[in-house]
Amino acid sequence: MENKQLVQETIQSLTEFLPKIAEVCILISEDLRVDKESEALSNINEFIDAMEWTTQAINGIISLGYNLDINTNELNDFLKEAQEGLEVHDYVLVADMFEYEFAPNIEKWINKVKESSSEN
Repeated sequence: MENKQLVQETIQSLTEFLPKIAEVCILISEDLRVDKESEALSNINEFIDAMEWTTQAINGIISLGYNLDINTNELNDFLKEAQEGLEVHDYVLVADMFEYEFAPNIEKWINKVKESSSEN
């Protein structure tokens, strides 16, 4: 498969997938705020899997010479802080991280992927 076609298909997948990740971020924060920890933790596991695929896809596109203007490393500090919050059962902190850090960053990624898809 030609690189350009692969990039276009991956961008299309990201366009469909990223809004779902943003929704899960809000769902996680809501669940944590109403003491539904088990549901939130299950969704956090899904979020981590989704982010793994997403960062691999974005970094793969970038490695092929396409500029998405997305730095996937920017979420690492937030992930560490959320992990620390989970370890000490600070669910307010974790809920805030998903609502005010992860979701807005994913929204930025959505916009950058949309911009990129209109350019390619």
